[in-house]
Amino acid sequence: MLLVALIWGSGFIATEYALRAGFPTPLIMTARFWIAALVMLPFYWRKLRTAPRRAVLVGAGAGVLLCGAFFAQTYGQSGTSVSNSAFLTATNVVMVPFLMRLFARTRLPLKMYVLAAGTLAGIGVLTLRLDGGLAIARSDWIVLLCAFLFALHIVYLGTAARGLDAGLLTLLQMLVSALLSTVVLLCVGADAPRAAYGLPGLLSVLYLAVFSTCLCFFLQTAAQQWMSAAKAAILLSTEGLCGSAFSIVLGLEPCTWNKVAGGLMIVACVVLTEVDFSRPYRARKRRGAS
Repeated sequence: MLLVALIWGSGFIATEYALRAGFPTPLIMTARFWIAALVMLPFYWRKLRTAPRRAVLVGAGAGVLLCGAFFAQTYGQSGTSVSNSAFLTATNVVMVPFLMRLFARTRLPLKMYVLAAGTLAGIGVLTLRLDGGLAIARSDWIVLLCAFLFALHIVYLGTAARGLDAGLLTLLQMLVSALLSTVVLLCVGADAPRAAYGLPGLLSVLYLAVFSTCLCFFLQTAAQQWMSAAKAAILLSTEGLCGSAFSIVLGLEPCTWNKVAGGLMIVACVVLTEVDFSRPYRARKRRGAS
């Protein structure tokens, strides 16, 4: 899971290089998902041919959400910093319990409301501009939309995908996302790949497809068979820190106090969502009863 977080953090850097090379968002998405789908296809071709109708419907729905989330993330990052994109994307972990409350009618502990407020405060600090005061840019709002779609994707799969093959579902999501990205690409009329994009841009898109998409989805699926969802969420929440650290070390953006403070506030709230504060109290109560 830590390797997944590390690769996803570096994926923000690959996206930045692809954007700076001149790749439009629809072209990045189309190449990313088609390459990922073609890499996975030989391994799951037989299962795809005999896929039950429920798996196809669930995979298609998840693919729509996943494609929308990645589109919002990539397009939003084109107008904001890598750190902002990484930390704002991580807020999806805080959104998940509220969506579960909405759709599954589950009760939320008081800490979730406190942490949600802390996350909003972290977003405010992160997007603070010394020259213009507190203002969330349009691109930051788009990345927050990405976080919401990722949260919706997690909740949807958690409720609809039970009992279905994880690898088959992943392939179906890649295929649906690839088809949708192609439609968008044809509608906006983006240019085909050309030499002007340069080798760094092409390698960045290839990295996003093979490592950030194929490898990470496979590793995440395999790792979650051996650990709880809570522990997985905590480990994956380090994605934002990895992305911001890579960006600063590579000189893509400066290290400012509000990035450090706002980023740490968001990461702290994300991690604390998975901490059971009542567990020590229950343990003491059981010991007392015994």
